[in-house]
Amino acid sequence: MAKAREPKVFKSMDDLPLMLTPYDLMDFLGKGQRQTYELIHSEGFPYVQDGPKIKIPKWLLIEFINEKVRKGEPL
Repeated sequence: MAKAREPKVFKSMDDLPLMLTPYDLMDFLGKGQRQTYELIHSEGFPYVQDGPKIKIPKWLLIEFINEKVRKGEPL
C-alpha cells in the first residue's frame, strides 16, 4: 500500500522553492487538491507545463497573488 504524502509546512513565501509543484501550492495555500487544480487552470494563473508535470515559478506566483490582492479578488 502506498504511503500517505506528508504535507510540507511553509511559514512564509521565503520558504517556498523557486519552482513549486501543485502539492507545494496546495500545502502553502491550505487548499484541497480539487481547489488547487481549479486555481492552476483558472485564467491568468502562471504555470509551466513540462510534459505531464506542472511547475509554478515562485516569482510569478507572488505577482499573481499581489495582483489579486490589489484588485480585492479571492484566490
